[in-house]
Amino acid sequence: PSVDPVIRSTVSIMFVQNVDEIIYESCCSEQMKEGVQSTRFQRVRGTLSSTSSDKVMHVYGLFVHLPVLATVAFTIVYLVRNLPNMDCFPEPLSGLGGYM
Repeated sequence: PSVDPVIRSTVSIMFVQNVDEIIYESCCSEQMKEGVQSTRFQRVRGTLSSTSSDKVMHVYGLFVHLPVLATVAFTIVYLVRNLPNMDCFPEPLSGLGGYM
């Protein structure tokens, strides 16, 4: 195993993590940077609403919908990687002039 792919992957990941900060530093004026730094955000604790319907939807999304989506995605990736090589675009039949 070579070290070169590991270094390339590390540099790529660091670039993706820092690209927003690079763009911010290079494109924003000092006045805008001062405005961003002086902005204070209010943190909301707990849920945004306390109705039982919202709580049920939150639990459904977290414990039912999200795992189903993840399972479907992993299944598709598994099947695509492990199915035999299927030719989706076969060569046209020569006797029919390339149509069919």
